[in-house]
Amino acid sequence: MVIAIGVLLALMCLGVAAIPFLRYRHSRQTVDPTEVIAGLQGQRELIYKELITLEESSRAGAVPELEFNAVSETLHRRAAENLWLQHRWEERLTDLDEALEAIIAGAGIPRQAEETDPGQSYVQCPECGAKAMIDDTVCPGCGAERESTPRVPGGRA
Repeated sequence: MVIAIGVLLALMCLGVAAIPFLRYRHSRQTVDPTEVIAGLQGQRELIYKELITLEESSRAGAVPELEFNAVSETLHRRAAENLWLQHRWEERLTDLDEALEAIIAGAGIPRQAEETDPGQSYVQCPECGAKAMIDDTVCPGCGAERESTPRVPGGRA
């Protein structure tokens, strides 16, 4: 009986210790920045509609001036915070786009020599298309071994 109670207490302690890890695991969800931006825009449009309704009610005399000022200030603050959040998300989206473009630009494309010496003769690697000097035995783009002298049609080098 004592052993069973000890095992039960040990299991309860393990369960309590595991709760934060389980919560963290479930709280990680992917967020689409474009959906967040669209949601913020929609919320801001609702705030603007509330402001228009408030102004119309104030002109009609249904809302006292003090209440109008307080509610108007709150709505303007909410709209400004919403706009700030939208700009932050747009910056994140731009950063993600730039990072993705950099990855795409660098993926699988060999680096070619930026400056070529006009006095040197170059050949194109048949494997990757990078320029290599005629005397190179290894392609600078992909590392493929190649013959140092190009073959000339007709059987002579």
